[in-house]
Parts: sequence; structure tokens; C-alpha cells
Amino acid sequence: MATTCGGIKWPTQQFGIKNAVSAANYEFTCAHVVSGVQAVGMNANFDLQPVFQFTQSEIYELNEGLPQIEMTVNRVLDGNCPTYLMASVDAPNPTLFGRTPSKSILGLSIFPCTQDSAEGTATSTLGVSGAQVSSIGYNFGVDGPFTEDVTFVANNMIWDQTSVSGHKGYVGQNLSTKFLADIATLKFSGCNPNNNGVPRDANVGVAFREDLKFTFDSSYGVDSNGAIKDPDSTILPADIYGITSSGTNTSNVPLQSISVSVDLNREDINILGKRGPQNRTITLPIQVNTNVDVTSDTDHLVSAIEDGIIRTTGSGTCLTSRNLINRTIRIASCEGLRIYTGLRNKLLSVSRSGGDTGGGNVTITYSFQTYNTFVVMHERDINPSGAAWWSSRSTYLAE
Repeated sequence: MATTCGGIKWPTQQFGIKNAVSAANYEFTCAHVVSGVQAVGMNANFDLQPVFQFTQSEIYELNEGLPQIEMTVNRVLDGNCPTYLMASVDAPNPTLFGRTPSKSILGLSIFPCTQDSAEGTATSTLGVSGAQVSSIGYNFGVDGPFTEDVTFVANNMIWDQTSVSGHKGYVGQNLSTKFLADIATLKFSGCNPNNNGVPRDANVGVAFREDLKFTFDSSYGVDSNGAIKDPDSTILPADIYGITSSGTNTSNVPLQSISVSVDLNREDINILGKRGPQNRTITLPIQVNTNVDVTSDTDHLVSAIEDGIIRTTGSGTCLTSRNLINRTIRIASCEGLRIYTGLRNKLLSVSRSGGDTGGGNVTITYSFQTYNTFVVMHERDINPSGAAWWSSRSTYLAE
């Protein structure tokens, strides 16, 4: 009887991404392995649509819709190319609109549970083709490593269990030519995780709280918001008490966490005569959210009144005022990640929690919002143009 371990553990799993345009099949190499993966989750739904008819209560037909596949990958920021960037190696530029059309093939291999690493031949392998990024999130906190979360959506998934005859549930079935062709090319052998084709700098490790870059070079000047334009410095809104008017953190504001997230809200564009979508377009506008948590000894000190506290334009009886102004947000990590959400971020909300009789500190959460501007770059972007983009990163990370 085969050995049964009672579960699948992290050492015997391997996840990879390859470009769907240049790839003719599901065969992965070690260069496609994603490093620093912490978890991979997947949901598959088949969109069943019931059809009934007069004369009977029993269902007339239960129509099968498209399989809707959703896969989420969580990894630590470790100096290697991020998942989001690996999924857009054919992008013409590092902007949100430049990266979103890209399609990928995702691979997940499971190795024998009696091994202590993902080596040799996999016992089963999953291939997900036509996958596109649907949401991206980056988290920087004082507890634990910095992380990246990327969710993909697709309509195709195949499992290979060494041979088609071993496919539980399909034995004796008349299998389609396309399925058999896909199975024949589904290969993802075990790879050495320290030599996956994208070696990182020996001086760069997993990023923790000390690895957020707040130092800055003032020689870059300031943008239209008055914020420092250094592409390698973290710049935050001055709405956060203690952050300077130029967006710098020279007074060591007690920041606890920063998170940046984007949901692309993809919509299937279907056409008559074809079962699968013609395209899976993003729904504009794209909301970009940044949340900043601060342990405060002053509270948030954000003022707002009905008539506005900041005079803007007009004169006389047409004088106008507002409570908010545009802010710049940029995140820079020592391991090589840069995130830029542009010049038009505004404070969406500010809230306080804690400080109660239970003994905790007051925590202030500042939430900022903008639209359509979300540039993610990395020093080790594997895009063929990645090195050139990085050398001119000021073009993309500051305006």
C-alpha cells in the first residue's frame, strides 16, 4: 500500500510562473520558480445555471458554465523578482496599464510526502493557463517580514498525476484532444530553491521593519506637491502627524504598518460563437488604496470643517476652501522594491482605536486613495527591459 502522510506540507510544494505568450506549453524550468512563497490558495467554481420547464419540478438541465479559477500567492520580499513582475515579463513599461494585459501559466507541483524538499519527480502537478493578475497587495509591518499578495484569475486548470490513466474520476472517459495535449506538456520537476535561475544578491535577505528606506537625497528636488523626488526614498503624506511637508520621516514617526493594494475588477468580454471570453478587461477607474497605521501619543490631529480649512481658489463671495490637498506616496525597500502611487493621493479616512482600559496604545489608521497610478518596480525585474527601466527609475517613480 502506498505511503500516506495525512497531508501536504510546505517543503514538498513548488510554485512557478511562466509567460503565456512566449510559452507553447505547460513545461516549466527552474528559472520559473517563485522564491519566498509562503502560501498558495485556489478556488474553482463552475457557474452552474439551472434550466427548468413546465410540467415537472425536476431540473430540466443543469448547464455548465466556464470554470472560474482564482489563485492567490503570498510570498516574502526577499530580493528576488516579485510575483507581480514575473507575471508581466512582456510588459512594455512598468506602469499599471503596461503590466495588466499580460497572461501567464501558473504551475504548482506536489512531491512525495516522504521527502524533506521539492526535489526529483512530482507526484502531481497543476497547470493554470491564461492567468491574469486581478489584485495586488504589499504589506510592510513591524512584526514579521514584508510580504506580497497576488491573485490571478483564469479559466483553465489541469492536473497531471504522472499518467492520464491515474486521473481519478476520468478513468474510462473519452478525453478531449486538447486535454491530452496539455497533459503531455505538463512538466515541473523539482528545483533547487537557492538556484532557481534568478540568483539574488548575497547581501540581500528577507526584508523586515528595518529595511524600509527613509533616507533621502534632497538634490533630486521636489515635485508639485513639495515632496522629495528621490526615487529610492519612502515618501508619505504630511497628513500623518510628524511627517514633514516634503514627505520625509526625519522625526521617526512611530509607523506600525503600511499596506498598498489594488483590485483590478476584471470583467469577462464574451462573444457569440465562443465559450471562453474574448478578453478579460480591467474595469476603470482602478482604485489604489494605501493604509498607514501609527502608534500615537498625540492622536491624529486632522482637522476638517464644513467650509474647508485650506483656502484654494476664488475671491469675494466665490472664495472656496477645502480640507484636503494632493499628496505623494512612494515606498522604497532595501531589498529592491519600489512602489509609486503618484501625486494625487488624498486622505480618505482617519480612525483611532485602542487606548482603552485594557491597557493598549491608541492606534491611528490613515487611509489614502487615488486612481489608476500604481507603478511597481524592482531592481531584479526579469522583464527584458527591466534593467533599463531601473537605471531610469526616476522617470517612473517621480513626477
